[in-house]
Amino acid sequence: MRIEGYSCGKIAENLNKNGVLSPYEYKQMLDFSYKNPFKINKIAKWPPSTVEKILKNEMYTGVMVQGRSGCINYKLKKLVNKP
Repeated sequence: MRIEGYSCGKIAENLNKNGVLSPYEYKQMLDFSYKNPFKINKIAKWPPSTVEKILKNEMYTGVMVQGRSGCINYKLKKLVNKP
């Protein structure tokens, strides 16, 4: 839908309309002990910000994201970004 030009708000609206579980509701369905202090409604909806985070996260496209940062050596705890 994003490739077709839909905004994150329209995508979230479509997901809510079609009954797709939000990440919070999905975790609740799987019986994870996950609490969200921001849940206001009885059923959590898809907010546009969550859609945007998913679209920007490379891991959802199957890209292996690891080893982007590391320590200079084992004695120093400071992380540095790797190319």
